[in-house]
Amino acid sequence: EKFKKEIGQCDKVFAEMQQKIQKSAEREQKVMKDVEKLKREIEHREKVLAEMQQKIQESAEREQEVMKDNEKLKREIEHRDKVFTEMQQKVQQSRNIEEEDFTVDENEKTSIDPESESSNQSDEFKNTKQYGAREKSKIIKDAEDESRSFSEESDSNA
Repeated sequence: EKFKKEIGQCDKVFAEMQQKIQKSAEREQKVMKDVEKLKREIEHREKVLAEMQQKIQESAEREQEVMKDNEKLKREIEHRDKVFTEMQQKVQQSRNIEEEDFTVDENEKTSIDPESESSNQSDEFKNTKQYGAREKSKIIKDAEDESRSFSEESDSNA
């Protein structure tokens, strides 16, 4: 009887130990699942972080390209402004020459006596007028050449 009682108690202790082992094994499995879940979460976050770093790098590269393009456009605008200013000056010079020609025409008309017009005065008048026209066409040609060379330069830079 005494042995039966002790065996019964041992069986009871054994059963309790098995329950504790079972509960411990269940907790361990749960912990292992949580660990796996956390590992997957860490891997996912690392992947997202790597993607974000790649996007930041690409964005920085695009920003550098944009800054280079902006600088290039700025230089091109400055050059065009310079060419435009030069062309305006040439046009103004041309207008000044036209005004001088007109003034010369008016002065010669008033200073030449229609009855005693000499061929020398007439030749001088023609030469002055031709000089003004040649100067005007030279200025226009220079402006066109400058514009053409700028266009070619812009095309080669693009």
